[in-house]
Amino acid sequence: MFDVKQHLPKIQQVILKEMMHEGSSIFSVCRGGGKTFMLALYSAMATADSAVNVGILSPSTRQTNMVFRDIERINKWVRPTNTAALIEKFDSTNNYDVVLIDEGVHVPEEKFELANRLSNKTITMTSGHWKHNYLWKRISYSDYSYNFRQVPYWLFPDGFFDFANLMEIKRVRPKYEFRFEYCGEFIDSKEYDNGS
Repeated sequence: MFDVKQHLPKIQQVILKEMMHEGSSIFSVCRGGGKTFMLALYSAMATADSAVNVGILSPSTRQTNMVFRDIERINKWVRPTNTAALIEKFDSTNNYDVVLIDEGVHVPEEKFELANRLSNKTITMTSGHWKHNYLWKRISYSDYSYNFRQVPYWLFPDGFFDFANLMEIKRVRPKYEFRFEYCGEFIDSKEYDNGS
C-alpha cells in the first residue's frame, strides 16, 4: 500500500494536499520534481473511492501516454480506480470533474481555456517560462482564481537531486533556461534582451 508520508518528500506531500483540497491550481515545478508523477498520483487517489471524471491534457500524445503509464503503475500501489470513474485523454466534447494539465506552458491557450470551461477544476503542472506566456497571466492577474506554487530544486531534500550534476547544468546552460527548468521561474524577457 502506498503511504504518502513514507514515499514522498515533504514538498510533494504539500503539493498533493493542495491538489486534493484547493480549487484550480498551477504548480511551476523544477525538472525532476515529479510533475507527471504527481498528476498521475492525484488521478489514482482521486478516483480510488469515487466516480470522478478526469481528463488528461498534455501538449503531445507522448506526454499524455507518460501520465497514463504512471497511473497504471501507481494503481498497483494505491487501490484500483473505481470502476465508475473515468480517466481519459481530454476530449472537447466531454465535461469533467477535473482536468489535469501536464507541461502547461506548452499547451495551446485555447485548449487551456476550453479545459477550464469544461471542468469544475483544473490542475496544471508546468516548468517556468517567459512572462509573456499566457499561463503567467493566469498566475499574476487577480481576476483569475488559481492557487499558484513555485517549486524550485532547493525545496527538495538533500540527495533528491545529484547536486554536482545540477551545478554543472547551471554552469553550462543559459541562465534563463536553468531558471525555467530548475527554479520554476517565470522571467521577464527584458532581463535577457542584452544577450546575458
